[in-house]
Amino acid sequence: SVMAFLHRRRTRLLVTDPTVSFRFVETFRKLASRIEYHMHGRKVIMLTSVLENEGKSTVSINLAMSMAMKHENVLLIDCDLRKPECCDMVERSEIQYGLCDLLDGKADVNQALLQDKKSGLYMLLETNPTQASNDYLNSENMRTLLEWARQNFDLVVLDLPPMEFVSDAESVMELVDSSLLVVRQNLVDADKINKAVAALEKGKAKLLGCVLNNVHASSLTSGSYGYGYGYGYGYRYGYGKYGHYSKYGHYGKHGENNNE
Repeated sequence: SVMAFLHRRRTRLLVTDPTVSFRFVETFRKLASRIEYHMHGRKVIMLTSVLENEGKSTVSINLAMSMAMKHENVLLIDCDLRKPECCDMVERSEIQYGLCDLLDGKADVNQALLQDKKSGLYMLLETNPTQASNDYLNSENMRTLLEWARQNFDLVVLDLPPMEFVSDAESVMELVDSSLLVVRQNLVDADKINKAVAALEKGKAKLLGCVLNNVHASSLTSGSYGYGYGYGYGYRYGYGKYGHYSKYGHYGKHGENNNE
């Protein structure tokens, strides 16, 4: 049926899509402004989550787009090489060379670099999953790429794999300036969130806070933003106490729009 097809079809909400709500766009605009303020001149930020399907790729893309739309020179790099999904934002035929081709020396950066015409965002994407993700992210070529990115862009956003099953995110922490954890309501229990936060705080990168995803607006505290399509984003700072996460339960109901 048509409804079954639409349910199976993976869609990604983008701030450049004229059909998304003003509230959705405004949420990311405010999130981008807050993160920009707390970056304090830092250039490279990584986003990760505890588990899959917490929405980190959707947050990474829209955050990067929102910053690019402020007339900044922004680069998004899809570093979730085991399950690359940022490529969903473009036609796959546009990607002649992926990030792995670049790191393997099979293409130069000019061949791999893409630009979104609507937002102006630059992108290095990947279409082919690889189990050698950690090798790529720990490579000297990756370090060289990030050094090049620092010199050529105002901000670099890295979409990293979830932390629960692989160490890829932890491998990159020494190469970036700041980190952000995406948490989906009713998916991860407090203990796992605390462990992820502790791991991020051990790294060189400054943990800026958390994006609380898939939250009903009524459940957010004052100053957070929760809007339609089953999405809500609350940016919270200061991970001193994490007890409030226990109310989300242990692997609770997933809700809608399971975009990673």
